[in-house]
Amino acid sequence: MIPVANEETGEVTHIEESDILFLVVKKGTTYFHTWKGTFRRIKGADEFAAIYEPMGFTRVDRNILAQTDLITRYDPLLRIAYFDHPDFPTQACFIGNGYGKTLK
Repeated sequence: MIPVANEETGEVTHIEESDILFLVVKKGTTYFHTWKGTFRRIKGADEFAAIYEPMGFTRVDRNILAQTDLITRYDPLLRIAYFDHPDFPTQACFIGNGYGKTLK
């Protein structure tokens, strides 16, 4: 599924790849034409938040969404959240000033 925004309504949703009739790339934006309308790739933190917040992501900075349930450690001094996994290298992201207060 591809996260997209409806060109007519601005509604943020998903479409199936199999529903795409054709696509147009114009000025760096991809437009997907389906029987149900024309959609474009989502852009900007607000549109991504509309898609991913219902899936458990939280905005932790102006331009960062994270699955806070998967944070294994948080350094409040450096404002860095860490995602540890025994089989993969540790990943990390920065946490904004106002958002760090909600993390442990």
